[in-house]
Amino acid sequence: PGAGQDRVAVAFCALITLFTIFFGSRHIATREKHEGLVFAIAFESLIKLIALGGVGLYALYGVFDGPQQLELWLLQNQTALASLHTPLQEGPWRTLLLVFFASAIVMPHMYHMTFTENLNPRSLVSASWGLPLFLLLISLAVPLILWAGLKLGATTSPEYFTLGIGIAANSKSLALLAYIGGLSAASGLIIVTTLALSGMALNHLVLPLYQPPAEGNIYRWLKWTRRGLIVAIIALGYGFYLMLGAQQDLANLGIVAFVATLQFLPGVLSVLYWPTANRRGFIAGLLAGISVWAVSMLLPLIGNLQGFYIPWLNMIYVLDDTSWHMAAIASLAANVLLFTLISLFTNASPEEAGAAEACAVDNVRRPQRRALPAVWPVS
Repeated sequence: PGAGQDRVAVAFCALITLFTIFFGSRHIATREKHEGLVFAIAFESLIKLIALGGVGLYALYGVFDGPQQLELWLLQNQTALASLHTPLQEGPWRTLLLVFFASAIVMPHMYHMTFTENLNPRSLVSASWGLPLFLLLISLAVPLILWAGLKLGATTSPEYFTLGIGIAANSKSLALLAYIGGLSAASGLIIVTTLALSGMALNHLVLPLYQPPAEGNIYRWLKWTRRGLIVAIIALGYGFYLMLGAQQDLANLGIVAFVATLQFLPGVLSVLYWPTANRRGFIAGLLAGISVWAVSMLLPLIGNLQGFYIPWLNMIYVLDDTSWHMAAIASLAANVLLFTLISLFTNASPEEAGAAEACAVDNVRRPQRRALPAVWPVS
């Protein structure tokens, strides 16, 4: 079974690589809009909504025989409702809200779809209510799927109950619908993330280190270099999958990824609201935050460490559902502290100062002194 899973994973990665190249690097221009990609992502979102809605309706009417039977089952199984009334823990939940709010602008795929592929800035007004509505519709099916999985005794973990319900009910069509929905969601996420990362790597890693020959076709070189980066990024993702195996669940992987991208939040906010910040401070803060994140979250994940002792706090740190927020806050605090200190005690270059002024020109909270001409009325 393991060899079969690896072959499926390799085939999936190869297919995703071809789709990413097809949608994102067919043409020479690296800054063009990809309307086909936007349509594909919208279509996969619709498939995901249909899949979750279909499984949710089956859970309500196929497993519980309607809302009345569901209410009766909940009255007979109070433990299924008890978890919904568990008080929220202050540390993890507040940090989780911060992480999720920040992910809207710092996650590569979210940033790419929000800004890079946006044809009209006024579309953000529609997205401000359309995206929450979409998330609300998706979330309506989650409790139904959870309760149906508990009633059927699904053997999968709760995060895979969407598939587990079809397996427990011996319904191949339902399991296939859930599988297609999950595959569609994963494919869209990987394609957009890879496309965003390949563009960032090309502009900020490859080109500063290597300049293409002047006598060649630079646009062709850019296109094939970006394709090579797409292949490399997906290959690195597959290598990370092989390193982890099946030891980690989606929740842990998601939290680790979210906290990593959280380190970009101070830089994003300073671009708009703190013109004093500079490149040295941002890089120093980013390195500090990523270092703390790597030691406290990444190493326990890939090294399967049970925990390690922190002498100055006299405690044993274990990466789990109740302690991950400490690593997130510590990494962000180290980032902000070093970012602030370096920016305050070093001077920005003229180019940075000009860019900061340009970014803050529309900030209404920042006072500006401008000439106000007065003209006497002509009698």
